[in-house]
Order: sequence, then structure tokens, then C-alpha cells
Amino acid sequence: MRLLSDRDFIVHFSEVLDADTCRGLIEAFERSPDVHDGRVFHMDHGEQHSPDKVSFDLALPTEGHFAPLHERVHVAVSQAIGEILPLYPGLQVDPLGSTGY
Repeated sequence: MRLLSDRDFIVHFSEVLDADTCRGLIEAFERSPDVHDGRVFHMDHGEQHSPDKVSFDLALPTEGHFAPLHERVHVAVSQAIGEILPLYPGLQVDPLGSTGY
């Protein structure tokens, strides 16, 4: 994993997931009946639909046939967070509580 940029609070990484994991995520997304319209998280209202977000979401449960994919994504996200935290000390006050992660 390599941090490419961290301008304007948008962080870009490369080489976060290997090709097999990416393929597995795409296949899971394409065959899952649980894909739904994309949602946003609002601090005051929780998760909600927004006409501004035109996308689809799929939750990866920690159990069942998604468990191996969830674990690989979780490890990658955890590593990325470890690299981001030193850049933004404010995140260390409330450890990502506002993100829902």
C-alpha cells in the first residue's frame, strides 16, 4: 500500500487490494441480491438515501461466504487508517466515531 496524496482531506492510496480480492469483490457485488441504492451517513440523521449519491452499495458481513473478503478489506482499511491518523490529529480525539467504521 502506498499513500499517493492527502490534499483537501481526500486521501489516495495505490495497491491497497490485490487482484484476487478485487475480482472477488466484483463477483460478490454482481451476484448478490443485497445490493441496494447508495446511501450517505449524516451526523444528525444516520444512514440515509441521498439524490446526490448515484451509486450502489453492498455490505460485507463478517460471517458466511463474505467473511474472507471482509477480512481482507478490513485489514487494508485498518492499515490505511494507521497511515492517515498521524496526518490528521483531530481524528485521534474521536477515533473515527463519526465515520461509522
